[in-house]
Amino acid sequence: KRTPAPKHFHTNCLKPGAAWLRQYADKDPHEQGKWWQDYLPHLRLAFGQRCAYLGMFVTSGHVDHYLSCGHRGGEVSPHRKHAFRWKNFRYCDPSVNSRKGILDDRVLDPFLIQEGWLRVDLESFQLLKTPLLPAEFEDQAEVTLEKINGEGLNLRRDYSARLLRRHYYERYWSNQDMTALEADAPLIAAAVKERLAAGQQLPDPKAYPVDLPEPPLRKRDWAPRRPQKSIDGADEGNAS
Repeated sequence: KRTPAPKHFHTNCLKPGAAWLRQYADKDPHEQGKWWQDYLPHLRLAFGQRCAYLGMFVTSGHVDHYLSCGHRGGEVSPHRKHAFRWKNFRYCDPSVNSRKGILDDRVLDPFLIQEGWLRVDLESFQLLKTPLLPAEFEDQAEVTLEKINGEGLNLRRDYSARLLRRHYYERYWSNQDMTALEADAPLIAAAVKERLAAGQQLPDPKAYPVDLPEPPLRKRDWAPRRPQKSIDGADEGNAS
């Protein structure tokens, strides 16, 4: 849910940021990133310490600009004017923030996602679309959940995301603390409650591990070292 800007945010960040943008029209706003970084603790609290995109508690996060404001290949961002605006900030896991890059509104805005649009599968721990997702958001959901041609958040299959989902589910399996699960991973809590309401047995997380990703097979990309010749013509490796 959206929250109002913190106390003194307009004085300490928004107004001086707007003045700086006017004065330095060709500079990257990240040069003054401290002004928004000062409000990272407030942003973390506003999002309940959950990454806006993962929807789960993370121990550390970044200030993500939903509409990215940094330079792109040396060119000024078209969204530069949003650099110091509280409504453009999202609390974000660092790895997700890195993948998001300049995808901007090609991904689903966490503030627009409604209950039931996405669900967690408790066997694969993947994040999936549901029939409740409106057709107008299909393209954004695809970029959010998948990684196609090197672009996308990959929230459906990402190893770290699936491992974190399994962690919170396994903790619930052990302690049956729904209050903690709802606070730390509400989508998993919703999946658990849906199963229980349907009278279905919850899967044992031990039967559904998240397998380590297989590293790519790499070919040798260097030339083998040639034997060095000594002054008298003998191979150094055979010198006695």
